[in-house]
Amino acid sequence: MRAKAFQVLATCANKTSALTIYRSKGGCFKLKTNNSICRRMNNLCRLRHPLETGGILIGHYTQKLDCAVVVAATGSPLDSKRSTRSFQRGIRHLQRLLDLYWATGEYYLGEWHYHSSGTTTPSHEDLIEMQKIARSPEMNCPIPLLLIVGGDSLNGFSLGSFVLSTSGRRLIEMKSKATLA
Repeated sequence: MRAKAFQVLATCANKTSALTIYRSKGGCFKLKTNNSICRRMNNLCRLRHPLETGGILIGHYTQKLDCAVVVAATGSPLDSKRSTRSFQRGIRHLQRLLDLYWATGEYYLGEWHYHSSGTTTPSHEDLIEMQKIARSPEMNCPIPLLLIVGGDSLNGFSLGSFVLSTSGRRLIEMKSKATLA
């Protein structure tokens, strides 16, 4: 499932890769992802540094609807705009890719991007973007996920994991002891 304009960074087809689970305080929100996806995001950030980059998260919810399972993350489409302080993900060829995943029971769960400044703290712009996604009927994602990679090659990379609150007013952090190597 690869489009020419960008790359699917990883899928959970590799059963030997460990999983990481992120939980919000109180455990209301959970996220599970394959560590190979995180490593690939890390590698793309290393290649793009000092520019920000990102893509979308694809997956499903568990049967109990208590945990989002990310099975794939994309690189940035060619029409994305990046600088050292911002990233605007493009849309070129994404619908075709999402249609392929939809046929297998997987769908859009949210966004990921790199903060080349080193922080995994969401910006005000990140909150606004998640609110737009939650309100968009086309996105069909009322509670989007946001993964932020921070750091650099010298100091290492870390991952921040967030979900938009059900009220849509704030991003809730989900914690794990995961640090990207």
